[in-house]
Amino acid sequence: MKKELLLSASAIALMVGCSDTVVNSYDEAKAKAKITVSVLDGSSNEAIDSAAVKAQFENESSYTDENGFAIYNKNDIGSYVFDISKKGYSTTRATVSVVEMGANDVSRVPDVVLTVPLYKADVTVKGKVYYRDRTTGNLIPADSVKVVLSYAGSTKPTETESASSLKKSESGSAAEEPTFIIYPSEVFAVTNDKGEYEFTNVAEMVNFYIDVLQSKIDSKYYRSAGYVSASGARAGSIKNMEEITMVADGEIPKLLNSNLDAIDDSVDLEFGFSTELDQDSVDGFWTVKKAGSKVLTTASLSKDKKVITISPLSDSWSHGDSYSVEGVVYSKDGVRITVSKTFSVGSVAIPKHVSNPKVKLDESRYDEDYPASYNFRINGYLKLTWTPNTKDVSGYNIYYQTNVMDDFIFFAETADDSSYSRSINSLAFINDTTVKKVDFIILPYNGAGEPSVSKAKKVTWTIPEIKDEDEEEEE
Repeated sequence: MKKELLLSASAIALMVGCSDTVVNSYDEAKAKAKITVSVLDGSSNEAIDSAAVKAQFENESSYTDENGFAIYNKNDIGSYVFDISKKGYSTTRATVSVVEMGANDVSRVPDVVLTVPLYKADVTVKGKVYYRDRTTGNLIPADSVKVVLSYAGSTKPTETESASSLKKSESGSAAEEPTFIIYPSEVFAVTNDKGEYEFTNVAEMVNFYIDVLQSKIDSKYYRSAGYVSASGARAGSIKNMEEITMVADGEIPKLLNSNLDAIDDSVDLEFGFSTELDQDSVDGFWTVKKAGSKVLTTASLSKDKKVITISPLSDSWSHGDSYSVEGVVYSKDGVRITVSKTFSVGSVAIPKHVSNPKVKLDESRYDEDYPASYNFRINGYLKLTWTPNTKDVSGYNIYYQTNVMDDFIFFAETADDSSYSRSINSLAFINDTTVKKVDFIILPYNGAGEPSVSKAKKVTWTIPEIKDEDEEEEE
């Protein structure tokens, strides 16, 4: 009657409230459990009637009686997720497990009482965000930046609760502690021209923190200098938060690849970086030495301003000799890093670029009993495939760039020579509604490094719009 539901690790990361899980005396042999959801006011501990209790992925809700109970009979072994809501309260998502606690061939599945606290959603949270201008040093109200309120904090079960919820049977099985989250666990607001933000309907008595996402202001990047947090606000109150200050956050150049392990007599040095560089990165800041003595070289910046090429003034390096190279590079925002490497002349070549890169949604793990949105987020996988063109490859580095990002950043590393998969539920950008497309590049590497990123072929994944059948019918 009830399906076994699996909840991802990311969905249970933020826990609030506490719980009592009561198991019956399991003298009676039985294979299914009764789950009683007991809903209480998180402040007064009084029972809440007429609260909607919806088992995840079922179409209809049950409602608690005058004692705050909603009962689900004949549940198989497995995990169950419930969304509990009532007008005036924050929705809480609770997860509980039904486990086998019998011995030998006798099934004894205990009944479970899941006690869920609901917290009134009637706190108003206000604050201001400023940014420190990188030129003048003045604090200026940050207009149109995205602010996020995240529920956090947890209350661990008491020893008594732990003993009851983790009672072991002769077979060694143990019930898992229920988990709770305020749902959704993150909410967003945008500042006005005075740098002000406001959150309404925040849950009372629940810990939360507020931070600001990295933002572009006047074509420059800024980040939060630190988040602010609060807890224990009462329903109907207004909580004024400390000011949040944003500071300059230039993009840090990262050395993505080089050909230092594949230098022959007439091959120039190449360093590929993750972001555009300032011209100062090549004007007199690179030094090449052989046996401690400086070698005359010239340095140049590619058209896309991401690759530095260093050439010996003599048009060739000395075959069989070793060199050291050191340089300083600056991003367009003025962020500086130092590169210090060594290389020998006459070594193996770096790998060639892969061919035929592809990306798709892997639906092979979908379960027809679940709605499309659940299958996409929980059972769906993003799969990248390609054809290698070099045998001597140690692994593959994968980089990605969304339609709201300026540069490619590291995504994953794999030793597989033709494919890589990752769960949709683990993708950091999947919950950002502004992300519509994602580009990937796949770079093979070995002891000689990676091939030039400027010649890598990118492949694009368009994030599908997934709707359940009941949503389509409503439309």
